[in-house]
Amino acid sequence: MAIEDREYELTVRQEPKQARMCGVGGKADRRPIDPPPIVQLRVIDKGLPPPSTSASRGPSPSPTHPSHPSHPHSSHPPHPSHPSQQPQGATANNNNADGGQYPQSFLQNPYYFMFASLASPDRDEELHLLKDGKTRCTTGSVVSSLYHLKDTEADG
Repeated sequence: MAIEDREYELTVRQEPKQARMCGVGGKADRRPIDPPPIVQLRVIDKGLPPPSTSASRGPSPSPTHPSHPSHPHSSHPPHPSHPSQQPQGATANNNNADGGQYPQSFLQNPYYFMFASLASPDRDEELHLLKDGKTRCTTGSVVSSLYHLKDTEADG
């Protein structure tokens, strides 16, 4: 399958209303953001045949495990060439606006990660970036691996 056959969809499912940052150095307030941001990543495989109805019911309740790369030195995550070679996880239908249905992979892949930064709403520039690459607005880890979470709203 060509990489052009993949479509990526990123949806903000939950975002913090406000966060608190005060103090300097060791006196900084290090409480976690509550509620935490939740971002959903969907990888839609347009090059694969539509899944059967048993596979279109959404993610399975069993836990998923990271997939094993076929090319460990590649900068891109492996792409399955056959539905039986899908990364660990479930597959569901995705109804697109054009009426087509495509397999959609719910991945837990060690090559995907999320990086967070603060930016102004009208420009794509990080706020308060210092000369050494650090920022005064974020503290702690701003990088996370992907997690497979249960969808309590069952709408995606």
